Order: sequence, then structure tokens, then C-alpha cells
Amino acid sequence: MIPTVSADLASRRAAGGHRRTVRRFPGPALFLTVAGVAIVVVLTRGPAASGRPDAVSVRSYQEQLHTIAADGGRIVVREIQPALADLVQGRLAPQDFVARAQSWRTELEVTRERAARLRVPPGVEHGAALFDRSLREYEEAVSAFSRAALASDMPAAIRAAVPLASRADATYDQSVAVLRDELQAIGQPTIRQ
Repeated sequence: MIPTVSADLASRRAAGGHRRTVRRFPGPALFLTVAGVAIVVVLTRGPAASGRPDAVSVRSYQEQLHTIAADGGRIVVREIQPALADLVQGRLAPQDFVARAQSWRTELEVTRERAARLRVPPGVEHGAALFDRSLREYEEAVSAFSRAALASDMPAAIRAAVPLASRADATYDQSVAVLRDELQAIGQPTIRQ
């Protein structure tokens, strides 16, 4: 608000009357308005709004992601890899492998969806995206192995699918390395494996 002169004082001055001008300053009202806005800004802008996540949210994210990654790893290492070896060595029927593969794809999708629901702290988005991509690539590899199990030349079809699994492994390893680098860059402790 700008200091003002009331209309009647202005008209008296114009008529030749001499009267003191009354100025109104918005002092206390302006101060309270600015202070109120500042309080709202401080309360609504937590650590995440500054671009640097707080240690508690990062630790929570790491712990949840670690659990999710362990579930994904269990599916790949303890279920898919042994079943694939059993398929190749003739100890597992192709139809049984295909049935299990459907379950693994579903489990990997659920695992990926769990990770996608996590609140990713600022500064680790690239590593989180790579983790998501690795799970999608594992799903793709499982689908390829499932098709290979029913192929007329199963050994050749499995060999052709192996690069997809290797790519998923490499993407997962890259996600771990990138997450570690991103955490270090924002001054947070690195993730455990």
C-alpha cells in the first residue's frame, strides 16, 4: 500500500486551506503478511524441496529398495537359473519350465511395481530408473527363455536368449553403481548389497 492523502484533505488544500497531510503506512499489516508468507514457505519446503533429501528418507528408501532387490535376486538366482540348468540338462520338461516362467514374470512385475511405488529421494532418480529397467529386462529374458523351451532347436534358442539375461544383469549392476555414486554425490551413505 502506498502512503495516501484522503480526498477531503486534498480538496481543502486545493481551496487554499492548510492542513497537515496524514500518511498511512502499512507497517504492522505488511510485516504480518510477509511473516505469514515466510512461515508458509518454510513449512511447505522441507528438505526434499531444497534438492537435498534428508538422511531419514534416504535410509528408508535404501532399506526398502534393498528388500525389493533381494526379492528380485531370489527369483533370478534361486529359481530361474537352476530351472534353466535343469531344462538344458533334461531334468525339467519344457512345459513345466514354461509354467514356472509365467509365475516368474508375474513375480518380477510385482517386484518392479513395488519399487515403482517407492518415493525416490531427489538425486537418485537415474539409479532408480536403471533398477526399473533391469527388472523389465529380466522379464524380457524370462519370456525369451520360455519361448526357447518350446523351440524345435531348444539349445540354440536358449543360447540366443542368454544375451538378454546378461544385459539385465549388466543393467542391474549399473543401477547399483549409479545409486552408490548418486548417494555419495548428495552426501549420503552408500547402499548396502
